[in-house]
Amino acid sequence: MLSYKSVNRSCKNTVFFITLFLCLLVFAPAQAESPMEKAKKVKDQIASMRGDLSNAFETHEQGVYKLKKITNRLYTNTEKLKEANIELKKNQNLLGDRINNMYRYGNASILDIIFAARSFNEMLVNVNFIVRISKQDAVIIEKVEKLRKEVKSTQKKLVVDQKYQKNLVITLKEKREYIQNKLAKAKKMLVGLEKEIEELRKPKSLPAPIMNQITPPSTTPDPVNPSGGGKYAFPVGAPYSFGNTWGAPRGGGRRGHKGTDIMASGGTPAYAVISGNVSNTQGGNSGLWQILNGDDGNVYWYMHQSGFAASGRVSTGQVIGYVGNTGNASGGPAHVHFELHPGGGGAVNPYFFLNSIQ
Repeated sequence: MLSYKSVNRSCKNTVFFITLFLCLLVFAPAQAESPMEKAKKVKDQIASMRGDLSNAFETHEQGVYKLKKITNRLYTNTEKLKEANIELKKNQNLLGDRINNMYRYGNASILDIIFAARSFNEMLVNVNFIVRISKQDAVIIEKVEKLRKEVKSTQKKLVVDQKYQKNLVITLKEKREYIQNKLAKAKKMLVGLEKEIEELRKPKSLPAPIMNQITPPSTTPDPVNPSGGGKYAFPVGAPYSFGNTWGAPRGGGRRGHKGTDIMASGGTPAYAVISGNVSNTQGGNSGLWQILNGDDGNVYWYMHQSGFAASGRVSTGQVIGYVGNTGNASGGPAHVHFELHPGGGGAVNPYFFLNSIQ
């Protein structure tokens, strides 16, 4: 979901904009689009992006999961092919020794069968040849044939998997660019809307009697709570997007997703969701990550940050870090992996909490 709190902060004085809207209807040409209509149009356009962005991000994560799975399969099949080739060579050498012994000590009819064969496969399937050799030789031949088929099948799988892997890498790159372009467009639209609102606040836009009756709201964002009111601040600056991906496969399918990924452009501020104490650490799959021990008794995790901005005691809405893609998110879209641990216990789905505070 995309945040419109940067818009709401600019428009939080409802009375001011209702009055402004009515005045514009009086003093502006009837056919002109009102600023409030423009603002609504921008909000609607951004709203139309949020589902698309969430779907795009989850498609990207599913692609990453598939890529890890195919990469693991490629590695397994490559090792399997090596082992099969070694075993095949060993058994072919053993079979060669048996044939050599037959040449030296066997009868002419066997030699006729061997040298009459036009290929190695023809020799193997020759029933008369199999009947004339010992049971042990038959086992060796069966094993050689099985290994030859296994090697051939594995080689085909490798070719198919390598092609799929190559196409998947290209698809993931395109999906990342798509997500970043969408976020950049949303950010540009918000900036444009803020500029228009700023123009509306100028005294020359309205007759003096009207201006004497209203007080324009401050354009400066609230430094305490960037989410625009309430006990909590949203953990990422606008514009952002997130979806309910709790339990989705991660780590090549070895584990389920234990948080909510909040997408935003790299370097976007990350805010303390509530006052408390924040600690910073780095390394492993989480990259640069922070733990906020909230004054509400809950613990909040911020993962894959690009940098830290605070440590120790922090206030609600204070910038504590910056959105990134460190750790196992490297190369993917910038985002914050956000976790909620009630009472410091196990993680629970934070989607509904985030949805309620934006």
